[in-house]
Amino acid sequence: MRKTVSVLMAVMLLAVLCTASADEPVLLTSFDCADLEGNPVDISLFDGAQVVLVDIWEAWCGWCLKEMPDLNELYELNKDRGFLIVGLSGISSAPGYDAKETAEQLGITYPLVKGTKKMLPVDLEGFPTTLVYQRQEDGTLLLADVVVGYMPREDWEKLIEKYLPKISL
Repeated sequence: MRKTVSVLMAVMLLAVLCTASADEPVLLTSFDCADLEGNPVDISLFDGAQVVLVDIWEAWCGWCLKEMPDLNELYELNKDRGFLIVGLSGISSAPGYDAKETAEQLGITYPLVKGTKKMLPVDLEGFPTTLVYQRQEDGTLLLADVVVGYMPREDWEKLIEKYLPKISL
């Protein structure tokens, strides 16, 4: 029994070490989906953006709905400076909740799309989850940060300043 436990622990440790060493850069290379009207959307949506937040939300998620108006204000303040937010829903929708209607009620002006888990470069741990991409010198968009859960506006401002330092909030 002790030998079995020791072997099992060794295998688990090896699995953890192998996972930890697999931290390769994650680039945003494709983004094929549809907006909430059903129109096709692709990677060209991100043209010109220096920092992109992909906000993964659902209409049933109270924390998502709480932070979306703040994100929208920050988008409006900074969209002319290379800052883009894209709201992605449809990962875990629920009957009776309509993303388009909810976004309209909240006055959301940033682009909204319907997606799938296959589009995500990370495992989804909860809602909201926000993927932060930063434009690199070679023009690619690199996943720079992942935010899981609600964040107050002040923290979003700090995060935006970190990745897009030339903007003034």
